[in-house]
Amino acid sequence: MGKGASASGRGSLATAVAAQLVFLVLLSCLVPIPAVYLAARTEWERELHNQADALVAYLARSLEVPLWEIDEEGRRTVVDAYVSNQAVERIRVWDADGTLLEERGAAGEGERLIRRMPVIHDGVPIGAVEVTLDTRFTEAAARRILWSNVLVTLVVALSIAWGGFILVSRHVRRPLEELGRALDRLAEGDYEYTPGAPVPREFTGVLDRFRRMACRVQERERALEAMNRQLELEVEERVRAEERYRALFENAVEGIFVSTPEGRLVTANPALARMFGFDSPRDLLDFVDDIRTRLYVHPEQRDEFLRILEGQGLVHHFEMQARTRTGKTLDLLVSARAFKGPDGSIDRIQGFVLDVTQQKAMEARVRQAQKMEAVGTLAGGVAHDFNNLLQAILGYAELLLEALPKEGPVAKSLQGIRNAALRGKSLTEQLLAFSRQTPARKRPLDLNAEIRSVFQWLRRTLPRMIRVELDLAEDLWPVRADPSQIGQVLMNLAVNARDAMPEGGVLAVRTRNAPVEEQDPRGVPPELGLGRFVEVSVSDTGQGIPPDALEHIFEPFFTTKGVGEGTGLGLATVYGIVQEHGGAVTCESTPGRGTTFRIFFPAASENAREVSAEPDGDPEPPGGTGTVLVVDDEDMVREVCAEILDTAGYRVLTADSGERALEIYEAETADLVLLDLSMPGMGGRRCLKELLARHPDARVVVATGYLGENHTADLLDEGALRVIHKPYRAAELLRLVGEVLGA
Repeated sequence: MGKGASASGRGSLATAVAAQLVFLVLLSCLVPIPAVYLAARTEWERELHNQADALVAYLARSLEVPLWEIDEEGRRTVVDAYVSNQAVERIRVWDADGTLLEERGAAGEGERLIRRMPVIHDGVPIGAVEVTLDTRFTEAAARRILWSNVLVTLVVALSIAWGGFILVSRHVRRPLEELGRALDRLAEGDYEYTPGAPVPREFTGVLDRFRRMACRVQERERALEAMNRQLELEVEERVRAEERYRALFENAVEGIFVSTPEGRLVTANPALARMFGFDSPRDLLDFVDDIRTRLYVHPEQRDEFLRILEGQGLVHHFEMQARTRTGKTLDLLVSARAFKGPDGSIDRIQGFVLDVTQQKAMEARVRQAQKMEAVGTLAGGVAHDFNNLLQAILGYAELLLEALPKEGPVAKSLQGIRNAALRGKSLTEQLLAFSRQTPARKRPLDLNAEIRSVFQWLRRTLPRMIRVELDLAEDLWPVRADPSQIGQVLMNLAVNARDAMPEGGVLAVRTRNAPVEEQDPRGVPPELGLGRFVEVSVSDTGQGIPPDALEHIFEPFFTTKGVGEGTGLGLATVYGIVQEHGGAVTCESTPGRGTTFRIFFPAASENAREVSAEPDGDPEPPGGTGTVLVVDDEDMVREVCAEILDTAGYRVLTADSGERALEIYEAETADLVLLDLSMPGMGGRRCLKELLARHPDARVVVATGYLGENHTADLLDEGALRVIHKPYRAAELLRLVGEVLGA
């Protein structure tokens, strides 16, 4: 019993420590209470201000979305939730303009704590919030807590002091040292360390708990580190994805939009804004209150677009016409996808817009160019066949003129036929020039004579209510030009003037010499520089050209006429021909008063010989001797050519094909072969090669109705001595044959 009691007495640490430390602990605890109170009060006031700042900051963030989205119900809910706090007496909310939106509660008397903070959205102030706190309630609560803490601190301090004395003096020091060493090893990561000296089981339990806690902390640290790394990767990926989407949205060349099925644009990128003529997407969104009426030229296309989306959920390359802010019409391709809500109806539409206006215009131009190319090909073929007919007419007319007396009504009629055939030859040259089968053939030209010639037959084609006036300078300098192309320029301008005067008017053509000196340009375009020029002006008293169209009139395919009324190539052709001749063309027009085109051609050298457009007389056809083989598939051309040569004294052989020509040449060698190029079967070019391959010394002249100078050079390279163009005059043929046989 005694031993157990002694052990029990030695084991009661609380009794021994309490008796020895009660006075010391009480003195130690009571002395610092005033200082503790003052420190606690200061800490309370700081904490109170921090809580007030935190409260108004939380409230400002909670009101950010309701204020931005003008959600009155959400705003009231947030304010009511904060007003329910006992420490909050009053909350007031203002918008960005300073208008008071909400006020809950009322400020009482006494000391109050007021905090005010702006509400920020994306860096832009959208309002402000003010919170008034009742400090008395909080102060009383703090005092109660303070005294409670003091009492608890006192009790705990007494208990610790009481038990600590005994533990330190008898049982704690040595185990604590061992425990400290164990904790040091534990901190180093040695979770299996066991103390060498015996320690109370309480300390062993504490050590085990620390060991388990350290293991759990380490595991959680690893888990938190893994989670943090994963979160960082996800955040970085989302940021990159958002940046990629934003860059794609902002920099895309196609228009991107989000809209509602009711017709309101929710979002648009800069490309779409520019497409419709706006400086920014915001301007476009403010302008478009209804897509159907604001943007669609044909509102029924919007209805069809929505029907397809309802049925298929997406639209691919939907063709539509839209109008810009200025009223310009655009051809667009729209690809879009519908996003449906929980009820299955379309909630929003997201899509892309591609402007194909230029592509559509280019397709139309290509189609027009293809049509013009087909017309040119047809013109070339017609010109070739027409040249054969003209060759027969011109040849027979000149044969009859040679056979009949020079004077008399029959000769005069035949001269008219010949002149008409020569005029037809000029027309075919224009057709061939249009079909690009002959290049420009420039020569010294009297523009006055060419103008008179063109308008002599233009007067018969122009309406009678249009009066033609010619004011041509008598001393006009000659120019170096292609007569057929000059005629085309005059015809195109005359047709334009005719179309501009549907009710009649005056078409005036004037010419003058325009020397350009340094001090006296006399209205000549400055790009021509100094020199001698001849001006041709073509004026009408028609409707005139609108100012906005004046700068485009020389562009290919540009026309102010209605659909199907013009190709847009007439003035472009005029411009091209004038440029090719080294000249310039200008246009002056006043709506309602008429238009004047001024064309400037460089004057030819002073000693240039002027060439008349019409033959001056009948040249004396030269005669000759020798055998000529005429090869042509057209009977009339072959017969008239043979008769011209026979009349001049030549012996003539004829063949209607290349194969027959080779047979005749093998049987009876001719001094000269007059070979048509375009024939069925072997054809003229192959016949030329075969003939020269068999007889390299054969002399061949090629006759053709539509080839140009480039093809002529090719034929000469292939062995032909000369090339003569149909329809040719009898004298021209005889002169050429004489030159070749004489050589």
